[in-house]
Amino acid sequence: MLRVGVLAVQGDVREHINSLTSLNVAVQKVRNPEELKTVNALVIPGGESTTISMLAKRVGLMEPLRKFVKDGFAVYGSCAGMIMLADEILDGRSDQETIGGLDITVRRNAFGRQVDSFETDLAVKDFDKSFRAISLDAKLILLKQIWPLKTLTKVFEQFLSELLGLKELANQLKF
Repeated sequence: MLRVGVLAVQGDVREHINSLTSLNVAVQKVRNPEELKTVNALVIPGGESTTISMLAKRVGLMEPLRKFVKDGFAVYGSCAGMIMLADEILDGRSDQETIGGLDITVRRNAFGRQVDSFETDLAVKDFDKSFRAISLDAKLILLKQIWPLKTLTKVFEQFLSELLGLKELANQLKF
């Protein structure tokens, strides 16, 4: 049976657990190496990547997480989670570590820091009314290799159908 862990050392843990639970996925908080052993897929939530790194090291999770990724288990990282999966960070703290496994380089604060985030009404051509837009501390992802769109599409479809059990939705996606 699929049991998805959510790395629960810092960040949007509750939101990810609620989303997965709403999809009838068995979920386990992962706060230590023993809990990691009970799951066969993992979500690393958004939060603050430096803090996640420091706390994961403190509780002895970094090496088990690296092994989990290296052993080929499904892992999804949103925002800070994606940073944690990057092979390289350009503007992290000198003591910040990543789990690695995702062949990308990330610049964490490429478009401003979190304190520079803002909301505004955005007028969009050909629409009658404006939309509320939110600008966050966006990351810049530098691919170390060019992945064909077909490959990325296959990875996304596999994530939807196998990890989340949404095969019907995956089959409807055509890029």
